[in-house]
Amino acid sequence: RSSAASDVYKRQPVMLIVPDQSTFECEKTLLDVFGAKKAEKVLVFGFSRLCKYVFELTGNSADNVIDEGTRAVVMSLALEELTEKLRLLSSKGNKSLVDVMLQTVSDLKKSSVTSDELRSASMLVCDETLKTKLNETALISDTFDALVSQSYIDPMDDLTRLNDILLKNNVLRNYTIIFDGFSGFTMQQLKVVRSPVSYTHLRAHETLANL
Repeated sequence: RSSAASDVYKRQPVMLIVPDQSTFECEKTLLDVFGAKKAEKVLVFGFSRLCKYVFELTGNSADNVIDEGTRAVVMSLALEELTEKLRLLSSKGNKSLVDVMLQTVSDLKKSSVTSDELRSASMLVCDETLKTKLNETALISDTFDALVSQSYIDPMDDLTRLNDILLKNNVLRNYTIIFDGFSGFTMQQLKVVRSPVSYTHLRAHETLANL
């Protein structure tokens, strides 16, 4: 966090991005080190708070965020709608499939794997069972997303939305951005990490100092 200290004293705007569970501890540390007046000049965000900050700043906030219970209901509806089209991933007699597919969709989003990429991958495999599973997973994912988008915003897409916003209108361009405390990133997070480095005049060595 020495870079943050340097820029605080230079009065340059600083954004410190840490794991979500570490934000309170970091804010307390900055308060102890700098005192209240200087510590308040450092924005401390986890990825969740960063999303909220940028969404509010750019007028992209949403009130209709889907919760876990509703996600399960929507996935159940998606599987029911696809009953006649699914062979391997049919929900008939498979009560756990809703949970399995919710986790699968979540993993796909975190890894930034699209349904089109699943379909492309299916064309490269010879195993018919795997080919079918990839295509059916893509179909379920598309149907689930379509149903959600009719009434809700899925928080699983927040980092993807954030990345799209930063590529079009990087409202963080004037900040020195420091990532600290991460042992690794999901692909979805990594795209956000790269955005301010690639599309602003920030000093890359400071942005990546603690990766």
